[in-house]
Amino acid sequence: ALEAGAVVRLKDLCNVEVVSEKEMSFIGNDLSIIKRGAAIIHWVGPDAVEARVQMPDGSGRGGLAESAALESIGEIVQFERFGFVRLEKKEILEGYFAHK
Repeated sequence: ALEAGAVVRLKDLCNVEVVSEKEMSFIGNDLSIIKRGAAIIHWVGPDAVEARVQMPDGSGRGGLAESAALESIGEIVQFERFGFVRLEKKEILEGYFAHK
């Protein structure tokens, strides 16, 4: 949903300007861009894996996770800005919500 010309911060990485739907251009690392209103985007690399978190009420939430999460099957890990999940592997990476 980002339009060409938008300036955003890729969380913990760098600042970019949106060139097109599939292209961004590096514009620096200055964190003051956030004070000027740039959105902070949580991102994953091209090797991301599909993930789903099962919630206590039986509902589920889907998204993407870093592929390194596959090394933590059976453990409780933090999904930043979401909470803690115990990871299991089925057809896709699946986690069970533990707590915030």
